[in-house]
This record gives sequence, structure tokens and C-alpha cells, in this order.
Amino acid sequence: MSRARSSISCWLMACVSLVVVLRPNAARAQCAAVPTGWSNLAPQSPAYQYANYSQFGAQYADMPLVFPGGPVGSADAMAQQGMWAEQRIPSQQQATINGQTLFTACPQGACIDSLFAFEGLYAQLTPAQQPALANFAFSDAAFARMRLTVAPLLLQRVASLADLPIPQDTISGLTELLARTGLTLPQLVEAGRVFSQDYRPLTDYIYASPGAFLEIPVGLFFIDGANATTGRLMPLAIRFSVFNSNTYTPLDTTADWVLAKAAFNSLDTAVHAVVHFLNDHLILQNYCTSAKRNLGTAHPLYLMTSKPCELMVGVVAQGLNMLLPNTTGAFDRVLSVAGQAVATKLLPYYFAQYNWEDNYLEADVESRGVDQIPGFSYYADAKALSRALTRYAEAATTPFYPTPQSIIGDRQLQAFLADLSVGGPASIPGFPAPSTILTSKRLAGIAAQVMWLAGVQHHAVNSDKVYNYDFVYPVSPGKLLAAPPKLKGDLTEQQLLNNILFPAMVMRPDGNITSGLGFFLESQSLGLFFELFLGPENVLGSAYDVPATADCPGSAQLAAASVRLDADLAKISAAIRQREDALTDDLPRFSLLDPQNLPFSTNV
Repeated sequence: MSRARSSISCWLMACVSLVVVLRPNAARAQCAAVPTGWSNLAPQSPAYQYANYSQFGAQYADMPLVFPGGPVGSADAMAQQGMWAEQRIPSQQQATINGQTLFTACPQGACIDSLFAFEGLYAQLTPAQQPALANFAFSDAAFARMRLTVAPLLLQRVASLADLPIPQDTISGLTELLARTGLTLPQLVEAGRVFSQDYRPLTDYIYASPGAFLEIPVGLFFIDGANATTGRLMPLAIRFSVFNSNTYTPLDTTADWVLAKAAFNSLDTAVHAVVHFLNDHLILQNYCTSAKRNLGTAHPLYLMTSKPCELMVGVVAQGLNMLLPNTTGAFDRVLSVAGQAVATKLLPYYFAQYNWEDNYLEADVESRGVDQIPGFSYYADAKALSRALTRYAEAATTPFYPTPQSIIGDRQLQAFLADLSVGGPASIPGFPAPSTILTSKRLAGIAAQVMWLAGVQHHAVNSDKVYNYDFVYPVSPGKLLAAPPKLKGDLTEQQLLNNILFPAMVMRPDGNITSGLGFFLESQSLGLFFELFLGPENVLGSAYDVPATADCPGSAQLAAASVRLDADLAKISAAIRQREDALTDDLPRFSLLDPQNLPFSTNV
């Protein structure tokens, strides 16, 4: 979590006045403008070195990413892991309370006698602890909205009828499903109103965790309603590829359709977790390690780097230690994809496709053709936040880098950027070469992207999202515990519950047996482990508050930028709350990107 502001180095901060009294010349030197100040300093900490991930297991030895090494880097990594573990104590305590409440309310799982009983069980928790999806598990609108809020990174527009991933002749009741649009499926595709989320390309890169029956589906969604700009994204069909080749639709039996959504969400949870871990942790760890090695605390980028990177190395280390180990990791215990499949297959698969520039918000949504979907709340909120952070970053860098020469002459900055670019020891695929970063605006764009990845995107697809959506029964279980039947129509609701979702006994990866309730509670505990307990000092805006200090050139601009950022975040918060207050009763609130709920770093 956040350290007190007084611990920030005396670069444009509250303690500068004390330093001026005691060491006026030092204070003036620390605040000196580029290029006469820090630009002439050598990289800050050469003892903060780059290491690989082999310390976490031989399977990571060839992973082309870096972890802090050397005496200073290793010590920092250990310290951050300890601080991160301490920060997780409140969530662990709350998980214990929730588990006891649920266990007491449902001894031996006896209260779960139907698919609809989970809602009543969740209702035993305090309102603040009830998962957001709990009261909307059977809402198809809520299922679709997850692709536009908490699972927004994989949906793609179907470009042509030839690209339709589910043959339309297998979608029963198609005319009825599309009735409100007044269009046929080919017409909807041509109008850009059909979208897919296809996991079948991952078939060679994933396999089931112990005890899981892993289905690899494709989902089809469309913009319902007569008007494309005011319509609503809805599910059209889900097709299986492993246990059968059935196409399921909302017109099927409750058992079949809940099974289809559960299989889809189960894999979606695992894959989004992996994509987030790569984009928002492993890639950023390269950035953070280079910053620790090269940038001093007086550097203009220090605040915009140190805050997003706070506890990053602790999160990365514990993620590898807790999530992916064989049999004991959370993936093997609770999720559908084996942890070692993630480590040896899925992470390398996604890393091979990674490009820094492609992960900017606008580039991402436009490449997937989803920027025009009505109700794309993640995109609307993330875009507003990205613009606010970019506006701040530009104001925070302009005073210090007025010319290309001021950038080129900054030795620490050049070392930092060179290490991250192609051929550097902490190279990030697609990261721009130092020779292309010649304006403060270009530099600010990079800083803002890191602030956005750590403080915005991460929270949308992790943190509170995990507890509120990822393990909410019956439509979002961690794993299916029995094979889906071959034929549609054969499965009853009771069979789905008692065999696939909530069996009496469950074999754990270590060979021990637990009850269905025990497995359910373990998944709820894992979800709650990611919940954030933020104080005012931990939220996004507070990280970049800087007071104006007459002794430091540029501090007035920085202080003004901080005030403006706070104002921008307040407007964004108000807009989100107004939108969510107007929701219909069949949708859960999406407030994960409300700035009042956002941390400034990927601290979990």
C-alpha cells in the first residue's frame, strides 16, 4: 500500500521547506531544472540489477522478462513481498468472517437445493460483502454486460459472415432471438452488430486443472433492439468444442443455458487472469525494474513511476508462488486451467503476441472493432481516466523537458528508456526507441500509460472484480466438476447442480477429499483475497498530489496539474455514479473504475 507522503524524496514535496532551512544549496540543486541538474547524473543504482525468473522454477528460466536482482534488487524484492503480505491481512480476515457466515448459514451445504439457492446464501453476507453478480446470475443482460465491464479485453467484432464462428444453421430459434432488431443475422453482421469471444485458438495452449472438466467454447453476442446506437449487447449463442459440439442459446432449458454460461465464464475467468498478469504485472515489472535501476528520486518521472510500481515486485513474486504451482496453486485448486499450462503454454502464447503500442486503450478497442458498442462502460470510464492521467502527465513533464536536447541530455532518462527498448536488458516488445522520444508529450504518453495500466485497467479486470464476478455461483464457477452431457435437453437442473457445480464431494489436487461446500467456500475465499481495502491515501488521485514550492522550478505547474487531476477525477466519479444510478433492475452496478474506488498501483 501507499507509504506516507513524507517518505517521498524531497522533490517538490512538503518536506522541502525543512531541507531549505537545513541545506539550502542541496535543496536548490535537487530542484534544479534540466539539463543542469539530474540530467547530468549517472544511472541511480547500478547494484539494482536484472535477473530472470528461474528462481521461481525451471519452467520460467527462458521467460524473456526480468525480475529485480543483485544485492539491492533482491533485498527490495524481499521487502516488497513482506509489505504486500502485510497489506493482504484485512482481506484474509474478511475472508474468514465471510466463510464462517456462509458455513453457519448452510451446514454441510444443505441449503443449496437448487440453482436459485445461491442467491439466498449470498444474502446472508452483509450488503457490502455480497458479490455484485449475486442477484443477477440469471440475467442474460448482466452476462453480456460483463464483456463490457469486468471482462472487456477479448470481445471482437465479427467482420463478415465468413468469419462467423458459429454456423447460423446451428442456432435454434434465431428468428425469435433477433426479432427486436428487425434484421437477419447476415444483416446484423454487415451492420457491425455481431461480436464473438472465441477460446478455441487456445486449445493447444491450455489443459484442465486437476478435477476440472475444461470446456473450450466460443460465445456470440449481438446488439439487440431496433436502434444500433441505443441497443443493448445480448448473448446469442455459445458453442462447445470439447465434450460436444452443441450450440446453446437463451431459448434452451434453464439447465442447458446455465451450463453454457458457466462453462464460458469459467474459462473466461482463467484467461482474463492470465492476460491481466502479463499486461499489468509481468510487462510492467520490466518497466519498474528499469526505473529502480536508473531513475533517482529527484527525477521528473520519479513520482509517476514509483507510485504505479509500488509493491509491483511483491505482487509478481506472490502471484507466481501462490497462483501457478502444481497442485498447491490457486489455478489447480479452484480454476479450470492448470497452473503449469499457464506457466509453460499460455503465458508464452500471449507474450509472443504482445506489443507495447497495441495495448494503449484506443489502439486495443479499435483493433477489435468494439469501440462503437453502446453501453461499453469499461471503455467510456477507462478513456476518461486515460485522458485525465495524460493531461496530468503532460503538465508534469513539460516544465522539465522543453526541448529535444533536454530529453537527449538526461542521462538517467536515456538509460531508463534504452534498457526497455529493443536490445535492452529489460526489453519490452514494441517499446519505442529512445531516438523516437524527443518531446515531453511523447514522454508523458508513456508515463500516463503506465499510470493507467497500474491504476485503471488492472482494477477493472482484477482486484474487486474477482470477488464480485469470478466465483459467483451458479453462472461463474471456478471449474466444472463433471463432464457436460453429449446431448442438449438431457440435463436437468438438479443434475447440473449436484454433479457439475456443487457435488457432495470434491477431490482436491493433493488427493484429499473436501465437500462441495468446502470447495465452494475455498473459491469464495480466493475471490475475497483480491478485494481492496483502501484508505484515502491509497486512491488514484492522492498519489500525485504535489504542493507548490517556491524553491523548485516547475512546482507551480505540478501543483496546478495535481489540482486539475483531482477535479477531473471528481467529474469522472460523478458521471459514473449518475450512469449507474440510472441502471435497470436486471444489471449489477459497475463502479470498479469510479476514481473513489481506484488504487494508484497494481497492489494485488
